[in-house]
Amino acid sequence: MKISGGRKKYLIDQIRIEERDPSIFADLAFFFDREDVLNDVSNLRKAWIGNALIPHDQIDDFINKKRSLEEARDFLNVYWPQVYRIARKYGVKENFIKPISAAVLSGTVIEGDYFRVFEQDPIDNLSDVFRLSDKRVFLSNNTREIDLHGFATKEDNKSIATVKRDRDWYWLYQTMGYRKVAKLQKKTLTTVVSAINSYSSRLQTYYSVTK
Repeated sequence: MKISGGRKKYLIDQIRIEERDPSIFADLAFFFDREDVLNDVSNLRKAWIGNALIPHDQIDDFINKKRSLEEARDFLNVYWPQVYRIARKYGVKENFIKPISAAVLSGTVIEGDYFRVFEQDPIDNLSDVFRLSDKRVFLSNNTREIDLHGFATKEDNKSIATVKRDRDWYWLYQTMGYRKVAKLQKKTLTTVVSAINSYSSRLQTYYSVTK
């Protein structure tokens, strides 16, 4: 039994993901549990809202509220562009903008924040910082620039379904280690170590980073 890596000291708590579709849950989990992604989310959150999280159902009101000229300038030129820069950095498209902003502002991504297929009308004279694609209709194969690692086959449905369990164990491991997780979950140490190591490996390979 090989035990790889070590526990991490994340700057913020894990992003809560409320999503019933196992494959979408996997897309979001493998993105938001990366240490570098969480660092980027943490840094933007601290600068933007000072870590004072906003309830998810109040995000739209926060984004659309009336602002002074100075506040509006900061929103449009400083904070909101950073959401797009995070998307660019990790090679994801427009369908990740709402999940990223939700993660930053509320710490929670809910069902309906992320779509694999959606329409977006082009906006004339849009700054390049906001333009991730020129296509009007975004489909699965061009909204996600990732290697699915075989998750597209029926045989891998079980692997997709275990992501939530493995994610729970991965985060428990950060605070209590392998043996305590195994004892808590009433599983063998080998099972727990294998699941956590597999999950950790996917965090490093599921999305590519643009330098």
